[in-house]
Amino acid sequence: QRRVHGIIGIKMEGKQGVFTIQVLSKQINTGEELLQLCKELETLKQTVHNVTFTGNSYGYEACATLAHILEDCKKLTIVNMSDMFVGRLKSEVPKSIQAIAGAISSKEIHELNISDNALGPIGVESIDALLKILTTLKNLLIANNGLGPEGAEKLCGALLASKSTLEVIEIGRNRLENKGAIALAKVIGEKKSFVKIDVQQNGIKKEGMIELLKNIRVNNSLEKLFLNDNWIKGEETIGLVEDIVKACPKLTILNLSDNNIGDAATKKIFEMIGIHSTGLTELYYNYNEILQGDVRKFCMDTVLNKLHKLKILEIEGNGFTEDLEDEYGSKLKTKGISYKLRNEDEADEQEEEDNQALPLSLIHI
Repeated sequence: QRRVHGIIGIKMEGKQGVFTIQVLSKQINTGEELLQLCKELETLKQTVHNVTFTGNSYGYEACATLAHILEDCKKLTIVNMSDMFVGRLKSEVPKSIQAIAGAISSKEIHELNISDNALGPIGVESIDALLKILTTLKNLLIANNGLGPEGAEKLCGALLASKSTLEVIEIGRNRLENKGAIALAKVIGEKKSFVKIDVQQNGIKKEGMIELLKNIRVNNSLEKLFLNDNWIKGEETIGLVEDIVKACPKLTILNLSDNNIGDAATKKIFEMIGIHSTGLTELYYNYNEILQGDVRKFCMDTVLNKLHKLKILEIEGNGFTEDLEDEYGSKLKTKGISYKLRNEDEADEQEEEDNQALPLSLIHI
């Protein structure tokens, strides 16, 4: 059902025990405004277990009022407070988060989503105490917060101090760099319990990636791994990727896109995937500098002959020609695999090359 209070709508999920306010870019400043939105939550205190407040901008007074309500929600297990502070002052956000954190610290929280809040190194301190206390925490989603290396170290220090058995961490787009990646590697290696690790787009280079991969490989229950848009190159790094493929037979999603991997390493990785990761359902390998035609064919033959559960393949930006797309596209479709082999730029480049090879009289203008 949907109720409207003034200009702000409340979406009440049909599923029992779920409360969601989903509105784009609304300012909620006062406690009174918050209470108007949360009338239904007041009546659900005894049963609600999943709350979402994403997509609006909440001021401190509103957060303090929300905290009072959440204190009485005894069965809370999932809290989504992503994208809650757009346009708020950096000095205001930490105390707003601390208010909510204090209210949920005594609950058996299994999932905490605090992504897209521009916390930075200073803001992450506002969840330090909470993360140390939440021993039931399984899923931590903290992507796109500009943590930087220092913020990542603070965050990982809190996670190491916690007795929680983390299973999911989404920490992409946070500028971790090597220093932050090394801090995260310690958490991943000590917990050994992860089923999903997402560190995409963090500017992680050789030193950080080596430490990260060494510790990822001891998580034998790993199912989903996102390493895209960092740096995976060199014999030692590639060897560690191979080790992960061997050590994690439950992998279903693997994203290695945008890592400058190159031909020789690509062949090694696909060889290991074909032997040890036959349960993959999604494989992303875009923009990895595959320059040799025989390597492209080796990749596709591996996909078609070894990865029988694959549903999604993306390998664009690697020089696949129209002929190769024609050759393999129909085979992929027959196997029910959704695919991307070429992007528009590659298609345009090939068309330009084809035109240059033709006599001028045959080129249609």
